[in-house]
Amino acid sequence: MSIKDETLRTALMGAMATVVKDVNDEQRKKVLAELVEQYKETGNKSWTVQLPTGDKVATLTLNESKAEPVVTDGGALLEWCKTHRPELIETVEHPPVEAWTETRLTGAAVAHILEDAKLADTNYITAEGELVEGLEFKPAADPSKFTLTYTAKDRGLSVVRAWREGFIPIELSDHLPQIGAA
Repeated sequence: MSIKDETLRTALMGAMATVVKDVNDEQRKKVLAELVEQYKETGNKSWTVQLPTGDKVATLTLNESKAEPVVTDGGALLEWCKTHRPELIETVEHPPVEAWTETRLTGAAVAHILEDAKLADTNYITAEGELVEGLEFKPAADPSKFTLTYTAKDRGLSVVRAWREGFIPIELSDHLPQIGAA
């Protein structure tokens, strides 16, 4: 093959990859919305993908976000700790270039506060009923992506082969190029 043919072939394959990626991105967005709806209804976060023959070819798994405590106002939490948990405060002397002293929370301050605090809605409350200023609970967001894991070591080629041979009666986008020789 000449360099002219090789460069044209490379351009064609690059264009096909771009078209396939764009169509796949749209399909993933569509199926993600449907998976999240089912997740909200059933709590199921994983789905098996099977060929019409019943052979398992892949698994779709939603990537769940985690609920977590979030420092929403570092200054307010520092002031709260000065009053209620001074053992969680450290003073750091910085070397004299422009000497300054910093007062900050220890690295484990939030973990120590959470050991004693109770959750009330999105706020943390001490055993004495005191609101922990500057610390809130952030509920987990809906999953925003999923992982597709093929069961076969052929990276999904068995699915493509089954589709090409007519075993998967699914029409793909009109924008997708024909796969294989004409």
